[in-house]
Amino acid sequence: VIFPLLPKGQEKVEDWHWTVDRLKEYIANYKNIDSTNWALIARDGKTGKMCGISEAGWFNSSPGEIHIYYGGIIPTYQKKGLGTLLMNEMLLRLKERGSIDWIGTEYSGENTAAGKIIARAGFKPHEEYYSWQIDVSKAEEFVNKERMR
Repeated sequence: VIFPLLPKGQEKVEDWHWTVDRLKEYIANYKNIDSTNWALIARDGKTGKMCGISEAGWFNSSPGEIHIYYGGIIPTYQKKGLGTLLMNEMLLRLKERGSIDWIGTEYSGENTAAGKIIARAGFKPHEEYYSWQIDVSKAEEFVNKERMR
C-alpha cells in the first residue's frame, strides 16, 4: 500500500481510539482480504465491558500457517491472569480447528507480561522484530521543530 504525501496543511489526522464498534469494524474489514480471522474478546462479568482481546488468523491460501496477530488487556484488568487465559483459549480453539503446520506470533522482544506469556506457552523467536523508543522531551522537540517548517 502506498500512501501519497499531501501538501503541508492538507493532511487529515484523526484521534482514533479503540471502541467495541471500531474493533468490530476493523475485524469486518478482514473480509476483503483472502484470510480467516478469529478474535476472542474478554468481557468483565459484572459490567460487560471489554477488558481484553486476542486475534489469530491465516491466509486461506495457506491455512496451516496460523498467526496470532495481537492481544491486549486494558490496564485496569492487567496482572490478573487474563492474558494467560486468552492465550490458552486461543491455542485450544486453534487446536480444535486442526490441520496446523505452525503457529507464529508477533512480539517486539521487550520484557513485558506478553513476552512472558508467549515464552511460557513455548513460543521461540524465529524472526527479529525491533522496537524503537523516544524520550518524551525529544518527541516534543521534533513536534515543535516540524511546526516551524
